[in-house]
Amino acid sequence: MRPKKIAYVVVLLLLLPVVAIASPYEASGTVIEVLDGNTFAVRIEKFDPRIKQDVERVTLADLEVLDEATMIVESIVESMNESIVESIDESINGSIDESMNID
Repeated sequence: MRPKKIAYVVVLLLLLPVVAIASPYEASGTVIEVLDGNTFAVRIEKFDPRIKQDVERVTLADLEVLDEATMIVESIVESMNESIVESIDESINGSIDESMNID
């Protein structure tokens, strides 16, 4: 039983440097521009030596944001649909009201 525990500890100690090397470095910086709802530009101040540029684009994962043009088009289409429905309702209700007033 004891040799088995020693073997586990030795394997863990051998794997520890691999995990430490694989850990990501941290970078810190200032957001200088918001490109859209989930992407922004960051000026890197303290960084990992693997980063080659001063400014990096960062996109947030698992975040779906409609761009501004899509939102504008959707609001225009929605207001047009409402206008059309209202005018159809008015024309239908107006003709019914007129036929009732003729009596």
